[in-house]
Amino acid sequence: MIRNAENISATEVEEAVLFHDAVADVAVIGLPDSRTGERVCAAIVLTPGATIDVPTLANHCIQLGLAKYKCPEQIVVLEAIERNSMGKIQKDKVRDAVLHAIQMRKE
Repeated sequence: MIRNAENISATEVEEAVLFHDAVADVAVIGLPDSRTGERVCAAIVLTPGATIDVPTLANHCIQLGLAKYKCPEQIVVLEAIERNSMGKIQKDKVRDAVLHAIQMRKE
């Protein structure tokens, strides 16, 4: 992802987010943003009974040493993160699921 001309590693952000107790699984993607180029979006699967919001997750990531500009600016909760047979996150399918969830919120 590129945000305000800064490269952001999705893997680095995912590793920080996964350390939060409320997060069972995560995929981080860049979503288009007219101001910054891309914004960091965390597609997460919650642990049973857990909740989380953007400020809580961002503070958690900062406490782990992640730069503020790398912290997720948006969270979308999914039922599952799609992976291929090798266990690699299928970012295109995650992005489609995130965009669908965002569209459903608007309706």
